[in-house]
Amino acid sequence: MHLLSAPWLLRNDSGFCFLSPPLFCFPCVFVSRLSVLELKRMVKSATGKSALLSYSWYGCFCGIGGRGTPVDATDRCCQRHDACYDGLLRHRCDAKRERYRYGWHGGGPVCYQGSWCAQLSCECDRSLALCLRRSLGTYRARYRFYPKHACRR
Repeated sequence: MHLLSAPWLLRNDSGFCFLSPPLFCFPCVFVSRLSVLELKRMVKSATGKSALLSYSWYGCFCGIGGRGTPVDATDRCCQRHDACYDGLLRHRCDAKRERYRYGWHGGGPVCYQGSWCAQLSCECDRSLALCLRRSLGTYRARYRFYPKHACRR
């Protein structure tokens, strides 16, 4: 196991991380060197918040999986992002694994030219980052680590 940036976040050699503050342990897939890292950086730059700590388990749709009704505008951003990735997956583009390049211009992320899959993966992430920025006023700490069983189908 390797200690990551937070003292309660570990990564083992099989690629899984475990978030374990007192009394909790959440398994999640840790995808390194893939588009997840670009998304993490993009969200941090757009919102000033850590993608992992602030959004990974927020509401019903942010993080892995999603169901029910979004709890607020922030959660709706994640719901739209899930739909964007699902749309790409139907065309055999796995946005979670597709590397892309982007930069910043005029205060927002700009996707650089790449394969169609890389370009659209970046656009999904760009839309999420900008949506999360617009929704900062609705972000509520009480929806962090929101129990998924509370999300209605």
